[in-house]
Amino acid sequence: MASSRYSSMVRLLLQFGVDIDSELNLQRIRKQILLEFAVAENGIIHIDDHSYNKNDLLEEIDRENFVERWHYHKLIWERKQILEVLEDDIINLDTINDELNHYRNDYIFKEFISPYFSYSFNSMAKTLLSPPKLGTLSLLMNYQVFILDEDIEYAFSSIIKYLSEQEKLFKNISKETFHLHSKSIAQWTSGNWGEFLDKLPDIYYSYKEEIVVALINLTVELQHDNTKVSKAISSQLALMKNIDEQHFTLIQDNEKIFQGEKSYWWVFWVVFVLAKIFTGC
Repeated sequence: MASSRYSSMVRLLLQFGVDIDSELNLQRIRKQILLEFAVAENGIIHIDDHSYNKNDLLEEIDRENFVERWHYHKLIWERKQILEVLEDDIINLDTINDELNHYRNDYIFKEFISPYFSYSFNSMAKTLLSPPKLGTLSLLMNYQVFILDEDIEYAFSSIIKYLSEQEKLFKNISKETFHLHSKSIAQWTSGNWGEFLDKLPDIYYSYKEEIVVALINLTVELQHDNTKVSKAISSQLALMKNIDEQHFTLIQDNEKIFQGEKSYWWVFWVVFVLAKIFTGC
């Protein structure tokens, strides 16, 4: 099943007057769906801000495992935070775990929710990248456990597109042109974006490494004329995990240089202050 927007079937059946707590009469429901959609304008039924079409509903109730899936339709309907994520792409990262955590090891639940969650995940990621909020996106990525392998590509499509664009941007920045791009890379000079890259799925390890290499090269390019920016980027790189050993060594070497500069400027500042005291200025 391809990634798609979720609209709760429970809401529709309640609108039809179906007793959702009793055993469903699927033949009767199927006939009712055909009847209701026959008179629906443009073949679409709208309830509040949610839309339903006949084919999706018939495909769902005709599934061999529909009774099992119906259990999860009802479960999501009862857990309003999960429902809000799937239908409206809205997530409260402070409280969503209260509803989702119990199902982290429930493969059948994951199988059910993955096509819908991957759709919402991609949509929410796209929003968090415009403008970029990499720290918040890192928190959202804690829930990629609910995305199965076959849905990963769609779920992360906005993120991968963003990383590809950023890599190209880094490569085109020089010390002479940095002032033109400083706002475009502001998200890489503050915040804990290292966790965001560390949480990328394993299949995107190459993208992570390409970004790391581009950032290393950028810190070297800017280390003299934009030392503060280079230090900020380097400090985050130094916190990252599972980086190629050669690249990690380069990052550590850069950090030693920056730490050395920090020590140098600390000594300079002390000498400057003491000189002011002794000269009475």
